Amino acid sequence: MATLEYVKNKSIDTTIKKYDILLMFLNALLTKMGKHQITDVLDFKLIRRDELLTQENEDIIEEHKDLIHAFYSKHNTKYLQKKSVKNYLLTFLKALTNELNLDLGSTTIITRVSKTQTKTSVMYSVEIPFENEKEEV
Repeated sequence: MATLEYVKNKSIDTTIKKYDILLMFLNALLTKMGKHQITDVLDFKLIRRDELLTQENEDIIEEHKDLIHAFYSKHNTKYLQKKSVKNYLLTFLKALTNELNLDLGSTTIITRVSKTQTKTSVMYSVEIPFENEKEEV
């Protein structure tokens, strides 16, 4: 029987430079949004889409592009296509996290405002990915 199980024992190599670059970039985003800095990339949790997708946050990519692209491929981050990709910051973050075997996960929260209205919010977090594991019987 195939089960979907969270991989708890999967470790993240925090000694590689790509990890430090991702942490620095996430802290730059959090600082721009007026939030507290983090010490682990997995602490980047429940960031609202409307807070994340601002022009000021897009500008952080430009400010740090030389340092980031010294360790991350422009091809993988789709840097040369950034003007044609809608919400490029999400594409960029997904590329950075994927290279460290992490995911930029999203959670949709639906809140009832009144009897006839609901409000939908999307929250993003850096997560250890789920893996399909098969149980042997």
